[in-house]
Amino acid sequence: MPIGAGLVVTKKPVKKVRAYREGGSWSGTLFVIFVVCLAGYGFVAQPWSNNWRPLRKLVGMAPEADIAGQWNVEKLVQLNTKTKQQIFQYDMNSGQVSFQESGKVSLAIQRTQGEMKGEGVYKVKENRLFIDKLTGNPAGEIAPKLAGKVVNTTADNIIAMFDTGTAIFLRRESEREKIAKVLAYKMMGDRLKKTGGDE
Repeated sequence: MPIGAGLVVTKKPVKKVRAYREGGSWSGTLFVIFVVCLAGYGFVAQPWSNNWRPLRKLVGMAPEADIAGQWNVEKLVQLNTKTKQQIFQYDMNSGQVSFQESGKVSLAIQRTQGEMKGEGVYKVKENRLFIDKLTGNPAGEIAPKLAGKVVNTTADNIIAMFDTGTAIFLRRESEREKIAKVLAYKMMGDRLKKTGGDE
């Protein structure tokens, strides 16, 4: 019989050599500070809100549907849910809808029979708009939940076509119109200064 037959050979554990660090290293402390700052930023900025819109904006990604901002209601109509043909147009004088970056939405529509107001939260997913927790005045005239499709006709004109058949035509001021308005106000102010405010 060969010498050593039947003996079990055990392998000695190999000790892992850790990277050498000098005493008083700041790497661990800096890592903790980084984690705390990152958590603080997440708590304040809440990049996950409104379908990650703040994060998309931070990294330069195009938003799914650009509806954030102040919009004027051009008209409010009721469509046939199947054919999408207009049935009638609601009686209204003017209206405003505000979609905030934080995910909140508010609306105010001036009608012949009185003003209608509402507030809630919204979320955009691809070209779908979801409005939830919508409370309004007068009570009962606004559905608490709305869902529909957003159609961009131009950069500053959209149509929100809700599944209930209601369609809202919205328009916001373009950057060119904003600049023109600022210049007009400035020219008017300069003219009043020259004339002493007599005009």
